[in-house]
Amino acid sequence: MSRAPRIVSAAAIAAAACLVAITALRAASEPSQGAPQSLATAEHKLLEKYVGAWDAEVTMQLASGQPAVKSPAKSTARLIGGIWLLTDFDSSMMGAPFSGHEVLGYDTKSKHYCVTWVDSMSTGFSTGELDFDAKSATLGGNLNGRDPADAPMTWRQADVWKDDDTREWTMYRKGADGKEQVELQITYKRHK
Repeated sequence: MSRAPRIVSAAAIAAAACLVAITALRAASEPSQGAPQSLATAEHKLLEKYVGAWDAEVTMQLASGQPAVKSPAKSTARLIGGIWLLTDFDSSMMGAPFSGHEVLGYDTKSKHYCVTWVDSMSTGFSTGELDFDAKSATLGGNLNGRDPADAPMTWRQADVWKDDDTREWTMYRKGADGKEQVELQITYKRHK
């Protein structure tokens, strides 16, 4: 009777020794467990400029020949992992509260900035690719989504940096005559 516990103990010791050996071999073959390597590239540095709180004024042209409608807005943006910019936007549109959420990052495979937008006026989301022109300090490109009536919608947007604390975002759409026109403009000033 006294031998059975010793055999079990010897088997348990052998299993534990194998586990220690496997763990040691695995640790020796893996790279250092230090800080994870950043995925951020030089293009991701642009996203840092957007981080923070912004006061804004929205100017919307509802009908040709009519005065533009203006409303105040607020926006806050933060980076996650140095590679994705998450922006929350709050204002009013056509007399109703309006909230939007944007995710912006740089796709190292496509070599474009990619953007996704959702808001409180549509059940669909908008996506697009943008490029940054350093000479004009403009991040711009085309997006596809749906309008408040749930119809397909395509637009061009340009976000022009006037200085480190001021930028002007403009949305362009083609009118019935096929000519591009400004539909919406937002002037952002960094909250002080």
